[in-house]
Amino acid sequence: MILLLFMGLIFTGVLLLAYKPELLIQDVCGENRIIARELLLILAGTIPFYCLRRIFGVIFSVRMQDYYFQGISIIGSFFTIVVAPLFFLSGRYDIVGYYLMSQLLQIATLFASIFIAKYKLGVDVWLLIKNIKFSRDIYNLLSGLAYASLFVTLCWILYYEIDNIVIARLLGSEAVATFAVAFTLLTVFRGLFGILYGPYQTRFNYFIGLGDLPGLHAFVKKIMKLYLPVCVVPIIVMYIVSRPFIFSWVGQAYESSAPVLSALMLCNVLAFISYPSGLYITAVQQNRYLYYTSIITVVVYWAGVFCLYQMIGVLAFAIMKATAMIVTAIYSYFVMFYLMKESGWTFLLRMGKMYIIPTAVFLFLCVVTEPYMMFEKGRDYLLINIGIIILLGCVGYLIYLACSSFLRKEAVVILGSFLSKKNNNE
Repeated sequence: MILLLFMGLIFTGVLLLAYKPELLIQDVCGENRIIARELLLILAGTIPFYCLRRIFGVIFSVRMQDYYFQGISIIGSFFTIVVAPLFFLSGRYDIVGYYLMSQLLQIATLFASIFIAKYKLGVDVWLLIKNIKFSRDIYNLLSGLAYASLFVTLCWILYYEIDNIVIARLLGSEAVATFAVAFTLLTVFRGLFGILYGPYQTRFNYFIGLGDLPGLHAFVKKIMKLYLPVCVVPIIVMYIVSRPFIFSWVGQAYESSAPVLSALMLCNVLAFISYPSGLYITAVQQNRYLYYTSIITVVVYWAGVFCLYQMIGVLAFAIMKATAMIVTAIYSYFVMFYLMKESGWTFLLRMGKMYIIPTAVFLFLCVVTEPYMMFEKGRDYLLINIGIIILLGCVGYLIYLACSSFLRKEAVVILGSFLSKKNNNE
């Protein structure tokens, strides 16, 4: 109920801004005013669906099957990538059409999630909607976490959702198209990491329920070590090969999107510590740190953008988005170890010794491979580049595996568990 009321307020505010964009963007006029108004109207129209996505995301998470929800979201992002060239042809920057299509695809993924929730999980959707009502007991129990979540959501909107509007006003529609092309890939990676780490929230809560804090601490450190290569390998690949990938996907007219994509990829370079840290802080219910993290993200991002955009244009948005995420990841990491009453530096140095050599080797491999990729637009060239990216990723994981006894031991355990389950099923 609190979420619905909050979204209602945002919906009303965005509609007001769409009617008078001047309230948000001073001196906006002409084509930029039309673009800003249409983007705001589309955003307002999709806010109710955003609320439903949050609700059904929680449902899948509680059932420990949120991989369905995240998987559907990734499929939607994949189609967003596929249709991008239709809106960003040479000399044509239909950012409003592209944004509308991306939102319609997100709505389609929502309805697909509702369908799966109804027929696979047995959720009675209409009964759920009818039972959305205020409860004083539930409010007293969860109000602190609920308001923290609402504040985090608002900050996330300021950090993640309004770039196109501000870029359109400050730099024009061409800059919006440049940013949007690269931003689509960031959305895909966000979905992939959501699938990877989503199930662990329930596992963290399991340790809290048992009162097993030492077990939780050991588990958190284990998944950080285990998933560092999983997170770092694809980020390094896309950071290095962004230029040939962009060329083969949308053409040389969008060459300026390549450095934007490289910078945006760095948003997730510390995902192996930011996701577990955030999950840990949530599990131990240290709500004030959720507020601090959200405030830091927004302040660092927008302060940096307004200092840099006149010098480096749309690249400022990508660089500061990555900078804000890296700063908050580091902050969350040390907060987590502060709450654990352990040394974050000691664990960080231990991971550095484990992974510095394979990371350097893999980085060198990507750098020497990039010049031999395809730099022409076309389906065949794009498929070749995707194949090279996948091959580089596989080689990267093998490099990490060869250099880490910890990873080799975990790989044996995981493989043994998989084979055991397969034999039991047979």
